[in-house]
Amino acid sequence: MALNVISNFAANVAQRNLRITDAAASDSIAKLSSGTRVNSAKDDAASLAIGSRLRAEVAALKTASVNTNQAGSLLQIADGALATVSDILIRLKELAVQASSGQFSSVERGVLDSEFQALSEEITRISNDTEFNGTTLIAGGASTATVQNAATNFGAAGNGYTISVDPTKVADNNALRLSYDTVTAVAQVSTVTAAIGGGVVAGEIFTIAITDNAAGATYTANYTVATTGEAVTVVRDGLITALNNVVGNTVTASSGGGGVVTLTADTAGNGFSTVNTENSANGTLALATTTANVVGGEFLSLTNVTDGASQTVDIKSTLDGVASAGVGQNLIQTETAKISFASLGVDITVDANFDRTVDNITTGTATDSLTSTSTTALSYVNDADGGVLNDVLTALLALGSTVYDPATGQLSLTAAGAAGITTLSAAGIRLGVDGGGAGAVGAATADLEDAASHTIEIFIDNANGTTIQIGVATATFGVTAGASAGTLDFNVGELLFGADVAKGSSTTSFSFKVGSGAETYDDLSFSVSAASANALGVLGTSQGGSLGITTAALADTASAAVSAAINTLNQTRSDIGAAQNRLTFAANNLASAIENQEAARSGLLDLDIAAEITTFTSKQILLQTGVSTLAQANQLGQNLLRLFQ
Repeated sequence: MALNVISNFAANVAQRNLRITDAAASDSIAKLSSGTRVNSAKDDAASLAIGSRLRAEVAALKTASVNTNQAGSLLQIADGALATVSDILIRLKELAVQASSGQFSSVERGVLDSEFQALSEEITRISNDTEFNGTTLIAGGASTATVQNAATNFGAAGNGYTISVDPTKVADNNALRLSYDTVTAVAQVSTVTAAIGGGVVAGEIFTIAITDNAAGATYTANYTVATTGEAVTVVRDGLITALNNVVGNTVTASSGGGGVVTLTADTAGNGFSTVNTENSANGTLALATTTANVVGGEFLSLTNVTDGASQTVDIKSTLDGVASAGVGQNLIQTETAKISFASLGVDITVDANFDRTVDNITTGTATDSLTSTSTTALSYVNDADGGVLNDVLTALLALGSTVYDPATGQLSLTAAGAAGITTLSAAGIRLGVDGGGAGAVGAATADLEDAASHTIEIFIDNANGTTIQIGVATATFGVTAGASAGTLDFNVGELLFGADVAKGSSTTSFSFKVGSGAETYDDLSFSVSAASANALGVLGTSQGGSLGITTAALADTASAAVSAAINTLNQTRSDIGAAQNRLTFAANNLASAIENQEAARSGLLDLDIAAEITTFTSKQILLQTGVSTLAQANQLGQNLLRLFQ
């Protein structure tokens, strides 16, 4: 090679090789510091793609493993509660067998029954209280219901309440009615005994006037003797029917035996006073009263209109305990109070829209589609709460939605007319016009004269064969020449919810993601059967059920029911055990999959430290050699200077 001063070829070669060695050494340092063989796609694009997918899979499987462990924990909590329920059932079995033995009197059986009822209630409490992260485990699936707003004034903005129902107690299409009463503590009559004397004659009228002290309303019931010498038991039964039709659920009229009628105030503390009269001295009606000082309160009542079951709860102390504004004040902002109607299977949570200062009086409204017609609101006749009786609601529901719409609480009367006259009618409804008098049975149709103000009385036939007056309204019709037709509508609602109730299941289902994908086999689903007293068939009389051990015969029945409940519970626990075992195997499989997937990812992406250290050492030596060689190459130019000497 020629020597020249323009180019130092040897130094250029040494510099190029030194640059390559430095880049290789830097790459080796990057790998050693990160511990990863592939730091970018240029290192190994295929391995990077596969390794990234494997890394995502491992992360997903680790989360699935956590899900599996949580699923096992959830089922273990359920099984723990069921184990306690199993112990209670065994105790119930002991009590039933004990009470069925002949050496016990009714007194001892009553003592045993007290424990039986308490333990039955405890089963239901445990089933409702067993939760995982706020989800109940052994209470069954929740029912859903459409809330009706037609009948409450709990709050101008919003209903003032939300509801949840126990699917084991609330059947499909049940209709429930909610009412709220504030009662002041006054001395009130709690019971009245009316003794009917003999010697009655045809046409004699027995009258009892009932005054509801809480509502300030008075109701009058009449019974007219049909034949002379009529038995006092017949008079009694007729008077009981008349009283119950008029007074409704405020006062209960029942037979005291013979010619005796017993009147009892309801559980809301609605005390009453009475007056008795009759139009001749042939028969007698003697009253004896029992007075009690009824403590005032705030009573929230719920009635299942479908089967007549009812429960009343004094919510004053509950609301006072929540209301930050003070005793007797409404809830504010986000404050809520939960009210449980355990026997009916309904929980109602009241909120800041709930007005605790005013009883919920239904305001009847009226609309029409006939021109020149004015109609007043419906004034209710029988119910002290300002609405219709439960029996009336039951009868209205049976008419169908064309006459009574439970979603809106609207009763529709068909109005058809020509000039001068309008005829009202509705299937299943009886009507009276102008002075029929409260309690008078109406006809199937009612004719109203043009331009005159008419009193319209609306009746409905009850399921037991009696006729109940719903209410009274006034209307003026002015029909012009030619036929006209339309409707006259009244709001007689008062349903909390009705036809849109969807019953929940007797099981609660859970689905757990135990795989990394979205396929069906990546999920495991399990169902846990409800374990409330009602679901197990051991609902005691204290909860509205039929089981008790106050007699030997009832104890035998209870014993058989408890045995069946034990079998049912054992099946539920075995299902949970099978699910837990399956989850154990699923967890083991996930652990193995994570291990193998991680090994595959490691083989592709993780660095072999020993091999890379060897490589780095080699590059480091080359770097040192290259630097020395470059220095020597740069000295070659000095040789040319000697030629100029």
